[in-house]
Amino acid sequence: MSEQVDQSTLSEVHHSHDKKLKISVFEPVMGIIISLIATIVFLGFPHIITVVLIGGPVIPTFYEDIIRSLWIPIVLWLIFRLVVDVSYLVERKYTKRLANIALVGNLLTAICTFIIFISIRIVNIDFINFVYDYYGSIAMWFANILARPNLIILVIIMIVLILESINVYKKGYKSKKKEEELEKEAEQSADAHSEQEKDTRGRKFSYFEPFKGIILTVIVTAIFLGSPGIIAFVFYDRLIPTFVTEVIRSLWIPIILWALLRIGIEVAYLIERKYTKRLAIITTIGDVLAIICGFIIFVSPRIVNVEYTDFVHRYFDDMAAWFSVILTRILESPNLIVLVVMIVVLVVESINMFRRSIKSGDNDEDEEEVKRIPIDIKTETDGANADATAEEVKADIEETKAEEM
Repeated sequence: MSEQVDQSTLSEVHHSHDKKLKISVFEPVMGIIISLIATIVFLGFPHIITVVLIGGPVIPTFYEDIIRSLWIPIVLWLIFRLVVDVSYLVERKYTKRLANIALVGNLLTAICTFIIFISIRIVNIDFINFVYDYYGSIAMWFANILARPNLIILVIIMIVLILESINVYKKGYKSKKKEEELEKEAEQSADAHSEQEKDTRGRKFSYFEPFKGIILTVIVTAIFLGSPGIIAFVFYDRLIPTFVTEVIRSLWIPIILWALLRIGIEVAYLIERKYTKRLAIITTIGDVLAIICGFIIFVSPRIVNVEYTDFVHRYFDDMAAWFSVILTRILESPNLIVLVVMIVVLVVESINMFRRSIKSGDNDEDEEEVKRIPIDIKTETDGANADATAEEVKADIEETKAEEM
């Protein structure tokens, strides 16, 4: 009885400790969304960070061209933040490994932040003049602070990264000692679960796939909203942009929705960790919505650069007639090429997910059947023992009666 109480108390302590170390899924998911939105704003629409005067002009805070010229550190900043937040989803609790990943990721993020915001040249001179004119007569020290919004953002991000690093380091290394205490208990239970893990290993997928999907989604979104001009046709000494930059950027709502849907599906992969029917349903719904967003973005020919279309017609007119017609029809609609490729990839992904989830469901039923076998055997054995005991009692009664007679 005492041993059972001790085991129960120990189990409650372990459960309480694990509960304190668990990470809510909401926090890293919100971090991913905020990082994506911040990147899209700075690469696609930095001019929306403005000072709006009632009845006066709108003064952008930063120079749009200079901000976009820093797209490499901005994209790297986003990638490092996504790696840290996705690591939270993968680990699901504070660990030493998560602490190391967060420290390295936050350090690299801080370096990129320093590169982006350290220079005053990204700040619009009209904004600086407005701040000094408006606040200079009130408080010069306050005007000096507001006239450097780049340093304000830099300091805020640095403080957030430092606090996050301290928190994850403290909780991560605190859990290390507890893990060492639980290591012996884990080794004892490892043998019992080894067969089950062996059966489910084939149904799990590599973390590389969702990580790759998130990174590709971020890169594609950054290109279309930040620098769509790099999607160009190389012709001798000049580049012919394939799409119209202004039209592409005007479709920022479906592009952002497409990115959020794709990242949401990849995050669902990381949370589920194996093929399930629930994951298949999430994937299918997300892919259908992503196809709708892609259809809105790419179905209209107005996003295609007219200069590119004219070049295609002029370049292939000199070729054989049948080959020229076919190739011209294909290349003059790059928007439809992208749309078809995207639809094919998403449809194949949904079909593959449903096929594997159904197979996974069959394996789960087999495992439940295997678990029931020992119970049935035990029931049959108990029944047989009961019958044998009844026969023995009956034989003893008959034997006693015979002796009395």
